[in-house]
This record gives sequence, structure tokens and C-alpha cells, in this order.
Amino acid sequence: MSTPAVMLGHARLYPEEDEALCLANLGKEFTWIQSSRARKTFHNVLWSLRECCIRLHLGHKCDARMAVPVTQPLAERHFLSAKHGGDALKATVTLLGDNVIQAEVAVKHAKSAGGMFRAVAQPDVQWKLQQLQDLGNHIARASVSLCEADARMSEIARSGEFTTETGELILSAARAAKSEISAARTAILLPRKSVVKFLEYAEQKENVKWNEQANYKVRMPWRMSVTQLSLKLALV
Repeated sequence: MSTPAVMLGHARLYPEEDEALCLANLGKEFTWIQSSRARKTFHNVLWSLRECCIRLHLGHKCDARMAVPVTQPLAERHFLSAKHGGDALKATVTLLGDNVIQAEVAVKHAKSAGGMFRAVAQPDVQWKLQQLQDLGNHIARASVSLCEADARMSEIARSGEFTTETGELILSAARAAKSEISAARTAILLPRKSVVKFLEYAEQKENVKWNEQANYKVRMPWRMSVTQLSLKLALV
């Protein structure tokens, strides 16, 4: 039984020939994508990662080829409030890089002077936020992976030898970078270590200096305050 032929323009192709032609066209398209799109896409991602590294002061961690300057972080104050608004609870957290160096909580309390009870936590040892450290580590690893891939693509571009093997190399580097970037996003949105438990543990170890504005020593529900702080920090 003969195999029916396929019309292609004025030529008649058999299924085997048609499949071979499709594979050849796909190979040409794959080569074109490597030569004209891959490196440009990698450069765009590297530019975004460089901005992240500058913002997070990762000059000492990321790939040196990104030319990120080594800088020291400045203290940043974040004003937090209750989820549903209102002024019953307010907090201020001061961050230095990935460390909490001071926290202040103000709670409405009728028996306190001025109707507000204020507590200040200023630990002798800075509280490190693991989620910010994980974020920086993942971004740094993504930068190394993409810089290596970009250097390899530069060599391939000079030789002009784009093949299926080089395409697999590019795809592998893209998958690795995507995995690290996804992990970085997860680290900042869904920290693997409970911030509440971490800060409660730090509070137990450090001497909390209470504001002298209170006329009497009332042990306010610090854990409630820590919970509010940590939930907000997880969304910063």
C-alpha cells in the first residue's frame, strides 16, 4: 500500500520528507532564537538582578562581573500599623541591612500616661532576619549562574556555532536562574522560619528596655506586639 504524498507549493512530499522538513525548520528557528534573543533576554534579567543586588547591598556576594559596588547599608525606619487600621497599636521597626536594630511598640492603654503605653526593644545583639538573608543568597546564586551562561554565550556567538547542544546549555542555565529567582521570591513572601518564634526567642534572650514614660511596670503583651510586627515584616 503506497503512502499518500503531501502537496507543498508545487512539490509533492511524502510524510517522511514532510517530517524531516519540519524538523529542519524547527532546528533553524531554535538556532535563530539562540543567536538573536537568548543573550538579550539574559542581559535584561541580569540588569534587574543588579538593581536588586544594589538595593540589598550584595556587592560582596554577587558575581563580580556584575560590577555591583560594595556599600554599607543605612538604617531604615518602617512604620507599621494594625491590619484593619485604627491607632490602637502602632509600631516602628528600624532595619540595618537584614538586621532589626530597634523596635518600638505603642499600645492604647487607659491607665498609662497620655493613654498610650510605649515599649522599646533595643537588643545588644542585632536580630537577623533569616528571610532577608535567604533572599540575598538566592539572588547572589542567580547572578553567578547567569553571568556564567552569558560568558559562555559570548564565546558561542563569536564562533557562530549555535547547535542543539548549545540550546540545551542555555535552557539549563535559564532553568537554574529561574529556580533561584523563584526561591528568592518565596523566601521573602513565605519565610521558612517562623518570624514570630524567632523574635520571641530573641526577646527571651535579650533585656528589653521599657520606656520610662510608664509610671508603673506593667508587663504588656509583648508577644502580641511581636506577632503584629512579624506579620507586617513578612509583607514588606
